[in-house]
Amino acid sequence: MPGVQANAAKQSATGGGQAAVHDAYANALRLRLAEMRPGDGAAVSRLRAELASTAAHDRVGAHWTPAGLSPFYGWGHAGELETTAVVLGSLRQGAAAGAESGLLNEALFFLMRNEDRYGVWYSGQATVRVLQALLPAAIAQMGAAARAQSFVLTVNGAALSGTDAEALRTDPRLTAAPRTVDLTAMLKPGVNTLVFSAAGDASLASAEATASFYVPWQGEAATSRTQTGSDAGLDFGYNCAAEYAHVGKAMECTVEARRFGSQSYGMMLAEVGLPPGAEVDRSSLARLLDAGTISRYELQPDRIVFYLWSPQAAGLHFTFRFTPRYAIHAKAAPAILSDYYNPDLSVVLAPHLFSVTGPSQK
Repeated sequence: MPGVQANAAKQSATGGGQAAVHDAYANALRLRLAEMRPGDGAAVSRLRAELASTAAHDRVGAHWTPAGLSPFYGWGHAGELETTAVVLGSLRQGAAAGAESGLLNEALFFLMRNEDRYGVWYSGQATVRVLQALLPAAIAQMGAAARAQSFVLTVNGAALSGTDAEALRTDPRLTAAPRTVDLTAMLKPGVNTLVFSAAGDASLASAEATASFYVPWQGEAATSRTQTGSDAGLDFGYNCAAEYAHVGKAMECTVEARRFGSQSYGMMLAEVGLPPGAEVDRSSLARLLDAGTISRYELQPDRIVFYLWSPQAAGLHFTFRFTPRYAIHAKAAPAILSDYYNPDLSVVLAPHLFSVTGPSQK
């Protein structure tokens, strides 16, 4: 929305045409306006230098954090992605973009690395901004994708061979077809290093590594916990009345979730573990939906994911039920509460142990 962009840039401008100090979002919008004005080279250079100096560099690339809320009320990790995408799009303009190729590549790497598990970037506005920033790079490399390319994958220094190596040779007729390679035999206990690279400079590819493993639980065995972050915190509790659990007898579970210290409200995700053979009472979940206590839920084989949106300072407190179908003595998946727009802020509770007796047991 040009009007919003112009207003954001205008509000953060200071006297004498100086760049707004450390306001990356506004400076990126001001840079776009300055690039369109002839004879404004000094302002362009000043704004580009300001954006380069305020970038944060770490192992996930270069990124920028908004000063407060973005013009579209983005905050947390979603606001960081939105701001980085806007900055990247602005820095790509102009003749100086070539001199900043390293910074642009780092920012591009940050955006590509932070796609969420649903294939978007946490919020609608952040997703739109990221796609706008990625589109020029995709267009520039489409010519390279029109011919066959070769990629190399090394695992702990050893390159793939045989049919696995051949699977990394692309076919221009199947640009969207995924290639799957099982690396289990090449992995070792501890740290494993995977390097995916192209044979030539011009390449266009997307790679994803998926790993499944089990580790012993090392945290404290608590049913409630508080986790604080840099500017917000979470309270989370999950407990099931598992005493004297019996096959066919309904069991009630309680969930408590609260976010505190944040200037803004947003979605929270509460994942609560279920024991094997649990038959969830869907009517108890339907009542939560009807009352507006939860926004939606996902019922998975070993857990329930609750989507929570609560502007109340007291947070949420609700119950649901399930019925064990057979006798077990097993732990469920850990319970996790996370901020949807700031997933680095999360609370993890120990797996709940369920001991369910059968019809012939006392």
